[in-house]
Amino acid sequence: MHTSILPPGPKEAFNLNADDASFHKMGQLLHEFGDIVCIQNARTQHSDIFVNHPDYIKQVFVTENRNFQKGTGFDRVKILLGNGLIVSDGDFWARQKRMIQPMFHKCVLRNVYEIICQCNERLMSSWKAAAIENKPINITKDTSYLALEIILRSLFSEDYDEMSYKGVNPFFILAEQTARDLDLVVKYHGLGKYIKECMRDRIEQNRYPDDFLSMLMLVEDKVTHQRMTEKEILDEVKTLIVAAHETTAATTNWIWYLLSKYEDVSATILNEIEQIEDDFPNFEELDKLSYTKQVIDEVLRLYPPVWLLSREVVTNTELGEYQLTSGTNVFISPYYIHRHRDYWSQPTNFYPYRFNAANMKNINRYTYIPFSMGQRRCIGEIFGIIEMKIHIAYVCRHLKLKYIDEKPIRLEALINLRTEDDFFMQVSARH
Repeated sequence: MHTSILPPGPKEAFNLNADDASFHKMGQLLHEFGDIVCIQNARTQHSDIFVNHPDYIKQVFVTENRNFQKGTGFDRVKILLGNGLIVSDGDFWARQKRMIQPMFHKCVLRNVYEIICQCNERLMSSWKAAAIENKPINITKDTSYLALEIILRSLFSEDYDEMSYKGVNPFFILAEQTARDLDLVVKYHGLGKYIKECMRDRIEQNRYPDDFLSMLMLVEDKVTHQRMTEKEILDEVKTLIVAAHETTAATTNWIWYLLSKYEDVSATILNEIEQIEDDFPNFEELDKLSYTKQVIDEVLRLYPPVWLLSREVVTNTELGEYQLTSGTNVFISPYYIHRHRDYWSQPTNFYPYRFNAANMKNINRYTYIPFSMGQRRCIGEIFGIIEMKIHIAYVCRHLKLKYIDEKPIRLEALINLRTEDDFFMQVSARH
């Protein structure tokens, strides 16, 4: 064994959490102590470790991932989502992943292509009207509702409209109520009745439309040949709604802000999109939008929606030259590793070309983790990228969006990294 001396760190105790105080504190700690920091936890007998180096990240997420399980902070998420894929662990998590993973293969995602296009067409009608009337749009709210409608229709398809009352879906509280507090937890749990009613109706009618919910209801585990229980499906549906909505909405919000600020990037995207004849790129043409993908990658680098990840040491293990005891929490921040000056040239600059084929060869894969890494990498990654590509291509072809508020941007670092204030855009037609 190497020395059991812990990494350097501050003398005063501090509890790291997904909150603004921890977000700013971590930046200070990295500046003062370097790429591995020991923080005394005031609540437990253990020390917390904050790492910001690709070698440590590789060890925690990949090479020795069995020595690490889901860490602190997920208890709050579990209260909202139940024991879904984000918070579950061990054999149960492995079973759920086996059953859910096929839902996000490209051959399946082809089925939700039309849903994504139709939702964007409805939004475009509203934005075109705003352009004609010379009224600003709230891009933060609008992209939030868009991402939420897409995942809801992908889950419930023909039953989606049955859930709505006067055109408003009850799950829209996720877009309307941005605080992730106990009040939202209570309201969100109350929405479980809609999911249960939908499942029971489908069973009674022997009706299984081609959507995500039917796949969850019908899939069998290849090992046990058992299906999910109603409670397991309920937890996974609630997890899919929140995960697919919040991350995509936050990223799309940043995309329009940055495209507004960097007109050369917008022009390059437009040139790429105009090589495609139709309003929407067909499913096969999405792969041709290589520069658009670079823009998405760069936005995710600068503003990863999940800015803080944690793992708990299962058995005594070594991390670099340090020995960590069982129960120690290890924190990793995609936000800070994405801006590490040793691995990124001009890390605070918005430069999509850093993700082109030639430059990608020089990127250490363990310094870019917007979807986490290893076995726990987000299974909805491809779904989110497809969704954003279609949206950007369609909107850029028809409209130009200009950010109209010059006040400084303020980040809100809670469970997801968001803007404290909504972004408002002036809309104008391109042609």
